[in-house]
Amino acid sequence: MDSNIDDLPQLVDTGAGFTVFYKERFLYSKRVPNRQIDVIISSIEHSIHSKEKTLFLFTSPLLGYGVVKLLSILPRSSFLFFLECDNNLGKIFEEFYSKIPRENNVTYLLSSNIMKILEKIETLTSFNFKNVLLIKGSAGHNLYENFYNNVLKSIEDATSTFWKNKITLIGMGRLYSRNLFKVLKLIKNDANSHFFTLQKEYVKKPILVLGAGPSFDFSYPFIKKHRKDFFLLAVDAILPSLSDLDIAPDAVLLLEGQYWIMSAFLASKYRNIPLFASLTSSVNVLQLICTDIFLYITPYTQFTFLEKLKIAIPNLPFFECLGSVGLLALQIALFIAKKGVPIFHTGLDFSWQKGFSHARSSNSVKNILISSNRISPLYKGIAVFPSQCSKVEGKKGETLSTTPILQSYAKLYKNNFALNANIFDIGEVGMNLTTHIMKEDSVIEYINS
Repeated sequence: MDSNIDDLPQLVDTGAGFTVFYKERFLYSKRVPNRQIDVIISSIEHSIHSKEKTLFLFTSPLLGYGVVKLLSILPRSSFLFFLECDNNLGKIFEEFYSKIPRENNVTYLLSSNIMKILEKIETLTSFNFKNVLLIKGSAGHNLYENFYNNVLKSIEDATSTFWKNKITLIGMGRLYSRNLFKVLKLIKNDANSHFFTLQKEYVKKPILVLGAGPSFDFSYPFIKKHRKDFFLLAVDAILPSLSDLDIAPDAVLLLEGQYWIMSAFLASKYRNIPLFASLTSSVNVLQLICTDIFLYITPYTQFTFLEKLKIAIPNLPFFECLGSVGLLALQIALFIAKKGVPIFHTGLDFSWQKGFSHARSSNSVKNILISSNRISPLYKGIAVFPSQCSKVEGKKGETLSTTPILQSYAKLYKNNFALNANIFDIGEVGMNLTTHIMKEDSVIEYINS
């Protein structure tokens, strides 16, 4: 539908430059339109020596006031990202943007899709910056302030995840690479051909993702009763719990590359459950499994040989590194589910109320209980009470404990999955992650409808 001319931005000559009238307000000063943004850029110039490796997020750039000056002082190690979410305002800036010199560290995007924005920033920067500086290019920012604030928060969360992954790579990169080549060798020598790539959109039943958080303890009677109604996708750490409860999942998700995860599989009686395994996961587990193994990868770095994998194994799915096996399980559930199939989850809490941070029958809790004695009592050490705990409010208003890393996972959930209309949280306890919360007694009614 065409916009009424009265609804479009109007250029207004103030005598000292142009301002824009839009949605019943002026987006620059009616007297000296460029004064406010010039003050902002001058302030940045005075401290530009401290702005190395910074992402400058320039929102609603409109007529481009301040842009030329900012480009002249932009450090080579920094990036300038122009962002507009309003189509009408975007058309105004596009004309200006087409005339400025193009640099590798400068780009522009017109979008209201946060995921698309993050992808564009990743393409520009590979998240190789340390700080984000927001520059409000015009009062167009104020028209969509909540959106731009959410974008800024999402960038900060994504940057934090990047650097956490970077730190992990420093400590774990060699292990992941070593595992990857061991797995490739195992595939090559596999006489029974029980390695496959994970297939897209083949699951017709509703999917229930089972994490290892405390809410699993509340959900297992429901899971036991309605086992046949779901495709059960379990994370590796909850496998011993399912074994104790005589609940065989349809697939187990393996991400961990360290040897300790082997204990979760040794503690389970199920050795013939299909395994969804990363190419960087522990090769010992793959050798233990007696059935089909479906492969995927989360690219932990930008090594050239990972790009060559796409050519060597063209159907191999690549999933984003989110740090948490539970978040990866949701990515994979979306990948394997046919269009419109609902996805439910429990055990993805990223918090705990009393006692342990995982389900009582999970492998981590069992290890704590087994290793406790008179010299090393149950409540000694960070396994039960991690450092840097903070308090958050739970779904029922109760006080929960969490940690910075768990909070970062919760933020990633909200950014990546909370708005998906096909994903539902059925856990009784845990953090508020989404508005799509469904009581267990409503789940069966929903999927039957």
